[in-house]
Amino acid sequence: MSLEEEAIAKAQMKGGAGIAERQKSGSIFLNERIFIYLGGIAFIGLCMVWATAKSGWILYGSFALLILLVILWGVARVKRIERVKQERAAQARAMQAEAPDQTR
Repeated sequence: MSLEEEAIAKAQMKGGAGIAERQKSGSIFLNERIFIYLGGIAFIGLCMVWATAKSGWILYGSFALLILLVILWGVARVKRIERVKQERAAQARAMQAEAPDQTR
């Protein structure tokens, strides 16, 4: 049995919600990768502009655009980190609620 089939079987044993969660996490992963690749392409484009530009306005404008891209990337990373922390906290609360009190 392949890994994909095993994952689908486990998700089906849990109920249909497991497959939906897996698809959602997969789409989030792809969205993040697309964002990173677009940023890389933009950076390469800016390097080409810097190498070929003769006007100071173009150089400074492209440098400002690069700074803006870095700031946006940082904000996206911070939001992602916060979202992951919130999800982990919710999972920990759910696990504590499910488990009986072991300290008694």
